[in-house]
Amino acid sequence: MQTTARKRGWPLDDVVTFTDPTSMDWEEADQQPEEGAFVHGMYIEGARWDRESGEIRDSFLRDLTPQMPIMHIVAIPRTEVKTEGYHDTPVYYVSQRGGGNPPGSYVFFSTLKTSEPTVKGLYGVYSYKWVLAGVGLLMQVE
Repeated sequence: MQTTARKRGWPLDDVVTFTDPTSMDWEEADQQPEEGAFVHGMYIEGARWDRESGEIRDSFLRDLTPQMPIMHIVAIPRTEVKTEGYHDTPVYYVSQRGGGNPPGSYVFFSTLKTSEPTVKGLYGVYSYKWVLAGVGLLMQVE
């Protein structure tokens, strides 16, 4: 974020991350993007990522943490945040979400496309369906 903010002349306080899941697997990525970074190895819990429609869908039975495709993470100005049709999904580095030692494992919010109705809240854009399902991205599965 800081590199992009400096390059574009944006105040760092007005820059946020935007995640765009690609349809690529690790083997298919042959180079880094011009802006941002490709991130591989995230898992989704409480839902699944439908590669054909490019959005969150209900999970399949017994598939608790399916792997996400490569995520393209870029920095964008806060004024360009997309609110319609997106759900701010929390990203955790372990599956234990709160408390514990170290306290909490929250890293950042990932913006994932959804066809479910969304509402704009104080801290982001949410879909009640995915909040009640406990949808989150994990950086590792124990």
